[in-house]
Amino acid sequence: MPALISGNTVVLKPAEDTPLSSYNLVQILAEAGVPEGVVNLVSGNGPNAGAPLAEHLDVPVVSFTGSTAVGRLIAEACAPEFKHCSLEMGGKNIIIVMEDANLDLAVDGAIWGGFGTTGQRCTAASRIAVHKAVYHDFTSRFVARAKKLKAGNGLDPGIDMGPCINEQQLKTVMDYVQIGQAEGAKLLTGGHRLTEGPYAKGWFHEATVFGDCNPKMRVAQEEIFGPVVSLIPISSLEEAIEVEPFAICSPASSTSMPRPSAPKRTCPSAAPRKPATATAKPPSPPSTSTPSGRRCTSTTPTSFSAPKSTTRSDSRPAPRFE
Repeated sequence: MPALISGNTVVLKPAEDTPLSSYNLVQILAEAGVPEGVVNLVSGNGPNAGAPLAEHLDVPVVSFTGSTAVGRLIAEACAPEFKHCSLEMGGKNIIIVMEDANLDLAVDGAIWGGFGTTGQRCTAASRIAVHKAVYHDFTSRFVARAKKLKAGNGLDPGIDMGPCINEQQLKTVMDYVQIGQAEGAKLLTGGHRLTEGPYAKGWFHEATVFGDCNPKMRVAQEEIFGPVVSLIPISSLEEAIEVEPFAICSPASSTSMPRPSAPKRTCPSAAPRKPATATAKPPSPPSTSTPSGRRCTSTTPTSFSAPKSTTRSDSRPAPRFE
């Protein structure tokens, strides 16, 4: 959407297992009056649709959300032509619950943050840092709610949690359950595939909660993309912040958390200027780098373009997208 708002045409390739939501979005945009050819939808798998799109010389900007392995291939495909490339891979979001939190509200948010869409989204809150003063109370409430979640057909309004997207993703979830147990995390509920009755022909897995997790455990560090949540006891907000280096979004639950202080100006162009006098020289153009050499980032939407070339700059074979 930012690319579209900035005045660019867009080609959207959804994941091959979930094309319908993207199709409906494009249909809505067309019905709203977006001109033909401005938003385009291409369906298919990685090797046959994603790879040609990323390598095409008329595509100067590529944005990808998905696995780290495929993101690495896309970065390699963009490198020969110096394409602008944005990659969002392997998010591991965290919810921080402090000692003065409203636990009913915190549990409700954590349940849907961790198990909504079966945990299959890049903003899923798959780990929760809980202050030790309320850890036992929060954990007992959270586990009780997780046990009541009803798995089944995600289109049924009475269902809380649908299946994993495919057999491979179910296998990944089951592998991580074994990894968590081997690492010493306490399995508080779930941990098994659902196979009986209506679950016999689907990729269903129980809502799973690990307790007393060390922040360095793989289940607390790696994106599982399934219905698995890790609980991490912490003693302070500072400790919680230290355990969340890979988060895309990190909500915190507290009734008295102080406001964060205003960010310090580190970019010379953001510093207040002195009033000009009659003898003063015209102000210099804003600097684009800090004294340390780091570039200052603009928040203004930008439309990127790149000169087109007719031939690839080298003869190396294109990477395969698996």
